[in-house]
Amino acid sequence: MQPLDKDQFLENLQKIYVDDVGVIVDSCHSIFKIEDFHHKNIRDIFPLVDSIFEMLSTMARVDFPIQIQKIKTTFPPLKGFYDFVFEKVIIQDKEMIILTIKDYTKLYTNLKEEMQKQNEVELKIK
Repeated sequence: MQPLDKDQFLENLQKIYVDDVGVIVDSCHSIFKIEDFHHKNIRDIFPLVDSIFEMLSTMARVDFPIQIQKIKTTFPPLKGFYDFVFEKVIIQDKEMIILTIKDYTKLYTNLKEEMQKQNEVELKIK
């Protein structure tokens, strides 16, 4: 069996650029509009990012990217399932963290439904 190529199921992605303390500097608007959050701290928006930000900010660039999969957030514009990918880059002599949000809602929803069906079959067998 061949490994699953998740990128064929990628629905959308958004890159959010934050400075060394977490303030949102820039973003595309692929998944949600960032205007309301521009110049706000990403740590206040995503509790997951807040919980790991100190670690991310002290890590060396060679230790990246960091990927966290199958995230369901409490952030209202993100209603599905996402992968978060963190990278550290230098832009105009400033170190920044890029959070790429990858939308895999359909894929993860289908996988969840399949797992549920398998669990129900196993429970009936027992």
